[in-house]
Amino acid sequence: MNPDKTEPEGPRVGVGRYRLNLALLVVLLVLMVVYFRVHLELYVTQGYLVGGTLSLWGLLKLIRARSDWCVKEAGIEPTKALLGRPGGTELLIVGFIVLAFLFGTTSSIYITYKPVVGAASEFEVQVTSGDHLYMEPLAVTSYDRVAGRPYFPRFGAKENLTFRITKPPGYAPLKKTFGAWSNLSVEVPAGFDQRRLLLLLPGPHLKDELPKTDDPAEVAEKYVLRLRYGDRVHTIEDFRVQGTLVGGRAEDMEEIWLRSDVVLLETRLGRHQGMREWPAADKRRLLGRWLGEPRYHGTPEFEAGQTVTVEIVSERGETLLPPQDIEIPEGSVITPVILEESQ
Repeated sequence: MNPDKTEPEGPRVGVGRYRLNLALLVVLLVLMVVYFRVHLELYVTQGYLVGGTLSLWGLLKLIRARSDWCVKEAGIEPTKALLGRPGGTELLIVGFIVLAFLFGTTSSIYITYKPVVGAASEFEVQVTSGDHLYMEPLAVTSYDRVAGRPYFPRFGAKENLTFRITKPPGYAPLKKTFGAWSNLSVEVPAGFDQRRLLLLLPGPHLKDELPKTDDPAEVAEKYVLRLRYGDRVHTIEDFRVQGTLVGGRAEDMEEIWLRSDVVLLETRLGRHQGMREWPAADKRRLLGRWLGEPRYHGTPEFEAGQTVTVEIVSERGETLLPPQDIEIPEGSVITPVILEESQ
């Protein structure tokens, strides 16, 4: 053995550079995980995620084994060979730039099924921007709980989106702002308020003043019901002795009514103070007019806590029912309101 013969030196590795690159690598990996969790995790199915994770793990093992073999042949400690050189810092900076670009140009919209007591097992959600659809309708069920997608690349200003449950009806729209590099995650139906409908019922003292539904179209005196809420005024022409639903689109209200518990409503109304002394036959007759074939009159949606003012006037301008304030309650989808002269 020749004592003058020395082993060739491997590439020089700086301890400070190694520590810096290691810290940068940890931060980069954390940011990559955050990006995945925010925009991609819900988009990837569980089966694909598991398979992809296992495949990625195997690939990393193969790369690491190959890298270890290469650097060990050169007599360099593997980890320091990868992280202890200036070129490693440059690669990590490039990684940060790419990741910053991804964060700045990726947005995502997801809906997730989160039931409440008595909720349906299937929902369809429509997302609109102004008057046009923003994306294809999304559907979630009790077994397929996530729907949505990431948007890349996405530039531009914020957009005001409206999420509306179209199937089944009975829920108020939900408004959200969709900005750049943002994630919108909406829970269905837990994130939506129930729609607030009013069932307007001419009280016993008005039944002899107003026309009946089976009266001819042309009657001696027609009456108009006016709804005031905020700075809006809505008019219902030819108001008669009939239940009238207001507080949403007419087609939605019809489906909500068909799914409602009419027997429960009838029981509640039969106990109203103004009807307790009525003969049973007269009570059944009025309840039949109220609940038999209600009128669905489309109006803008109401919100819980909002005050709606109702009054009834004749076409000649004479007041039949003075203005009455009705506060939209929490919890109930359909709130019956008996309109009384004495209120």
